[in-house]
Amino acid sequence: MDLIYLKKLDPKKANTLEKSIYNRYSERSFADKPVKLNTLSKIIWSAQGITDELKRHTTPSAGAIYPLELFIISKNITYLEIGIYHYLPEDHALELQKEGSFTESLARACFHQTFIQDAAFAAIIAGDFEKTKQKYSERGERYVFMEAGHACQNMSLIATNLLLATVVIGAFNDKELRGLLNLGDWYPIAVMPFGHEK
Repeated sequence: MDLIYLKKLDPKKANTLEKSIYNRYSERSFADKPVKLNTLSKIIWSAQGITDELKRHTTPSAGAIYPLELFIISKNITYLEIGIYHYLPEDHALELQKEGSFTESLARACFHQTFIQDAAFAAIIAGDFEKTKQKYSERGERYVFMEAGHACQNMSLIATNLLLATVVIGAFNDKELRGLLNLGDWYPIAVMPFGHEK
């Protein structure tokens, strides 16, 4: 069978998005260095931010249902207290849920992946599966996972552009993580620690 060879990306001639895609990789080693609040703002906006008056988000969502919720566990963010926050897209604001240090608890919930404790902050994506399944039945579950994947990739690419390290984690104890974040009917889908690479 004949092959049709495609032109390879030249990173020296790539645009900003292409460079971020080219340079993106998973990293689990974080330096003890603060991350600016504005940097955190850009990363979480890329995952769930609202882009126009129609309240469309930065990630595609089946039926524009937007079933995802984003939580932040902060450890070393300038001008932000240590604690657990819930992101409110309509206000582009963080709402404090719990004060205190929770990175050790998060690492324990993620089957003792201790490198998480070194990150400046972690983003946790949770989903309201019933919200989407009401419209799309069982297929709706697939759509929620797809949307979470879009959000993870957006945050990964923005982090790469901002010279931060991150990795997407799917290994965690659901019950423990739900309890830590008081998720109620929402279910955790992904955990992403962020920080300067060590």
